[in-house]
Amino acid sequence: MARLVTNRQEAVDMIHKFQNEARSIEDRLSHVRAWYACKDHSGKWLFGASKFIGYHEMDAATFLDPDNGLDGRKTEKQLQEWFDEVPTTSALSGTLHEKLASYLDTFGKVPSRVARINVLREPQASDTNADLHQKLVDMILLVARTLPDDQRRHLKQRMASI
Repeated sequence: MARLVTNRQEAVDMIHKFQNEARSIEDRLSHVRAWYACKDHSGKWLFGASKFIGYHEMDAATFLDPDNGLDGRKTEKQLQEWFDEVPTTSALSGTLHEKLASYLDTFGKVPSRVARINVLREPQASDTNADLHQKLVDMILLVARTLPDDQRRHLKQRMASI
């Protein structure tokens, strides 16, 4: 089972990856309701579908697999940690919907009439610390999985006392 992205940078990386995988899933692009956007290093807006970018290491083959077990509700909830929905009444909404339409036009597609666009929130100092802490937890788990069973039990006991 695919795991959800766990930090801001991972979500941004998945938006970048979506650019390379979108051609393989172009038949689904007009059905996407939740789009996530960020700017690349040159200031160009990049877009990614929630159900794709919300999962770590997602690829087109997994995305297209009818038995993949992916859940857009879970990705939406997770991505809210780093993205904000653009109000439809804002000037930015009009601009982004035009850019999304232009992007999808390169695939011969149009956005869903009910498409929402969410943009990457500016990082706060606490976001940076949270990302660092999440990476540390991920590293500890990775190391713990390599331990022999008896050492893993000992580690669990010690962690339970924290």
